[in-house]
Amino acid sequence: MIEIHSERLLIRDHLQSDLESMHAWVSDPELMKFLAWKTSTLSETQKLLDDAISEINLQRRKKYFFAVVHNESHKIIGDVGFTILSGNKFGGLADSGFFFLKEFWGSGYATEELIDPHQLLKCQN
Repeated sequence: MIEIHSERLLIRDHLQSDLESMHAWVSDPELMKFLAWKTSTLSETQKLLDDAISEINLQRRKKYFFAVVHNESHKIIGDVGFTILSGNKFGGLADSGFFFLKEFWGSGYATEELIDPHQLLKCQN
C-alpha cells in the first residue's frame, strides 16, 4: 500500500471502507460537471472503488487513485490520482486530477497534495 504524508494530509491507496466517503464527491454534480463519467448510486461508486483497488497490486499498474485523508480529523476529504497513458525509458504521459469536498475548497490542500509520479513509483517498489 502506498502512503505519502504531508503536513496536513495522508495520501493512501483506497480501501473498501472508503465507499461512503468516495460517494460523497463522485455523486456531487457540481464536482463532476466537467467529467464524462458520472455516478449517482452507491453501486456505481462501488464499481469505481473496486476498479481503483484492483489496480493496487498489479505488476504494471497504470492507474493510481488515492484517498486524501485529513490528518487531524482522519476524515477522507477527497481523491487524487493519475492514469499513465504512455511511457518509455525517458518518461511518459499521464492524465491527472483531484477532487475535494466543497467544504475543503480554498484551503490549499490541492497544492499540498501534488504528487511527483516518480516518488509514487519509488514507494511502490
